[in-house]
Amino acid sequence: MAALFRLVEYESGNVCIDGVDIKSIQLKLLRSRLAIIPQTPVLFSGTMRKNLDPFSLASDEQVWQALQRVELGDFVRSLPGQLQCLVAEGGDNFSAGQRQLVCVARALLRDSKIIVSPPSKRTALHVFTPVPSPPPNLGTR
Repeated sequence: MAALFRLVEYESGNVCIDGVDIKSIQLKLLRSRLAIIPQTPVLFSGTMRKNLDPFSLASDEQVWQALQRVELGDFVRSLPGQLQCLVAEGGDNFSAGQRQLVCVARALLRDSKIIVSPPSKRTALHVFTPVPSPPPNLGTR
């Protein structure tokens, strides 16, 4: 994982994404397209929206779409204040699974091309690319 994020420079071999050696990609651009979903996710005190979109780059509609994609939309809609609901320091007012899904939704909002889930003691490193959003519902016949 350190090589993927170029935390260390490797001396031999190469790491390629879509056939492009990551050494040829500007570090800031590379890291902007990668996301980590920690095994022990932590949220920040503030609102749910601020945790999902800390720089306020996404519209509310995009935030709701990301929440729907991780199946948290209905849950957040049930909270007092919805996107403006308060998140306790560390996200202690949410379960570990909910915190992890918030982190996945944040990665989707950032348009991360690769999402990395570091291994737990029992699993290997997981690297996946997000599936594109489903097409809008065009109705049924």
